[in-house]
Amino acid sequence: VVPLAGPGSERASMVYVHGEQRMYVMASSLPEAEGVYRVWLLGDDKTWSPGILEPNHGVAFLFVRTDPEQWEIVMVTDEPDEEAPSPTTSPLVSATVE
Repeated sequence: VVPLAGPGSERASMVYVHGEQRMYVMASSLPEAEGVYRVWLLGDDKTWSPGILEPNHGVAFLFVRTDPEQWEIVMVTDEPDEEAPSPTTSPLVSATVE
């Protein structure tokens, strides 16, 4: 479990098992988004968004099929454009993948 931290009251974590090609991003206490909550993975000069967190009563989950250990950073942003090719706002929460 990798906790994602940020300046607000949002709570988020990335959960994965070493050697597995899957992970989950979970968040709670999410305020109303101005746009969409987009998950980003960054590493080795590449940026990838596996999807959007869609809160239901302030809680959201996203299943991602990837090797989490190939990424250096996981973060969530509140993006004004659903199709943003890279983050355009500061992370709401983020963490270094270890």
